[in-house]
Parts: sequence; structure tokens; C-alpha cells
Amino acid sequence: LIELPAPVLMAAGAVGSLITSLTRRPSLMSWAKAVEANHPDWVARPSPLPGYHPKWNLKNGFKDAVNWAVSQGLLKSNS
Repeated sequence: LIELPAPVLMAAGAVGSLITSLTRRPSLMSWAKAVEANHPDWVARPSPLPGYHPKWNLKNGFKDAVNWAVSQGLLKSNS
């Protein structure tokens, strides 16, 4: 992880928004994303829910989703 000072992040967001407005193509960084990332209550760590026990982990859930999409003809299988 790289921690950026808020002014640097906001400047990157402003540049991203400017590029988007000039090129009419979406950018990964924008003013809105910079504001969102600087929000004081933004948290990116899991918080356990009492009594919740997921049936699938991320790896198996993704595998099941891909298999379903292949079975529906939405994706092609490589095997």
C-alpha cells in the first residue's frame, strides 16, 4: 500500500476528470473517486457479523459463478 497525502490524491483526481472531459473516455481516477477515497469513515477491513458463517469462500464462490456462466453459454470454457 502507498499512502498519498490528500492534496496529491485530489490533484490526481482533478487531472483524471480533466482528461475524461477532454477525451470523452472514462478514467480510473476522477475527482469523485478522490473525494470518496479521502472520506474519513472509509474502511477497507472485514468486520465479522455475529452468527454469520458463509457457505462459500471467495475461491469456491468465484469458481461456481464461472461454471454457472459457462453452463448458460455466457462464457466459453478453455477445457
